[in-house]
Amino acid sequence: MRRLHIDVAPPTPDIRSARVGRPSNNGATSSKEDLKDRIISIVRNGADGGHYQALIQETSAWLKEQTSEEVSELSRELIVVDDISKHWDLRALYLLLIRYHQMHKDEQAATVNLHEKTKLYQDALRRAEKRQQEIAELEQAIEDLRDEMESKEVKWAVREKQLTM
Repeated sequence: MRRLHIDVAPPTPDIRSARVGRPSNNGATSSKEDLKDRIISIVRNGADGGHYQALIQETSAWLKEQTSEEVSELSRELIVVDDISKHWDLRALYLLLIRYHQMHKDEQAATVNLHEKTKLYQDALRRAEKRQQEIAELEQAIEDLRDEMESKEVKWAVREKQLTM
């Protein structure tokens, strides 16, 4: 038998989740680390579609802004910059966020599709049960008619015997 330890202390809230969709304290555009923290927070804790889109747009804008600044600075020195290697960590998290958001949307669509199929299946099942009940009632009615016909044949046979006697 193995023992399991369960911590009864309430979980500490993630302070990064409170910053989702908000600029940093100084009012300027978000820093790279702030964007990374907010992406990680959304992936861990989830968020509504508006927060996903806002953070995706904000991160995209920041990356475009940084890349253009770096290219303009370096072009003065005639150095070619490989854009992909710059801010690779934030780019990776940015792609993760986009794929995570798409996966979440696909999961929601699959859930809706499953509910629709379940409803269709339940409707078909109800119709099949109703038809089975109707068939059972018709079979009972046929059986009742056979019984009635047999009893009338017996009565006619008895009456015929009485008349021939």
